Amino acid sequence: MAPAVSYQKPLIGTSWKMNKTNREAIAYLTRLQERVKTIAASVFILPPFSVLSDACKFLQHSGSNIIIGSQNVHWDDYGAFTGEVSAPMLKEIGCQFVEINHQERRRWFGETNETANWKIHAVLRHGMFPIICLGDEKREEWPLTEAFLRYQLLQLLTGIGPEVATNLILAYEPLWAIGAAEAAPTIHIAQVHSLLRQLLAEKYGETIANAIPLLYGGSVSRKNAAELSTLPNVDGLFIGRAALEADGLADLLEMALTSQQQSHSLC
Repeated sequence: MAPAVSYQKPLIGTSWKMNKTNREAIAYLTRLQERVKTIAASVFILPPFSVLSDACKFLQHSGSNIIIGSQNVHWDDYGAFTGEVSAPMLKEIGCQFVEINHQERRRWFGETNETANWKIHAVLRHGMFPIICLGDEKREEWPLTEAFLRYQLLQLLTGIGPEVATNLILAYEPLWAIGAAEAAPTIHIAQVHSLLRQLLAEKYGETIANAIPLLYGGSVSRKNAAELSTLPNVDGLFIGRAALEADGLADLLEMALTSQQQSHSLC
């Protein structure tokens, strides 16, 4: 099933994780809409499950281009899975993106490459875009990092054919940079994103590989958003705590776009 929404690069957004009530969510989205009306980028928000339905309705009624997604999904469409939410449930209320395999899901809730792969298939089957998080867990020498990422990506994409590959979104989020004082070094990020693009090209060909957005996440802030957004093969940003307030996300969006425009004008 083909997704019903389209987006453009750069693709920039945030996950609220376990934050915000419905009232707080609507206040955030109201303010964010005011700030991003003229921004030439695609913006996505991933609220907690309790907020998803009201957030989708609010944005649909206001005609907003902000994309709403979920922070998780179960791999089956229905069944005896207490506390879980399925892809058809998310699709029906208006979700378009679904985050899968975040480091916190792996650390605290037992997510694995295999279960993440099942979830990716479920999301694609129901016409949504999976945001597939991946990343090295420790700072290692490059050969070890390369081997880890190659293995993880190929495991995550098992059984995903070229006919649906352009609906994938990858987010490089090294565990050692999440919640840290600094993002990963820009040289390292550029090297990893180049590797990911190469691996996608090996699997799907260059045309499809170039169409798949590669986001960076992990301690994105006012200090680094401009520089990160102009790195080769970085098609957007996945922002954490710096975007917990609407103005924080809007400011980072403006910084990233201004930096990109200046970079392009110098080319």
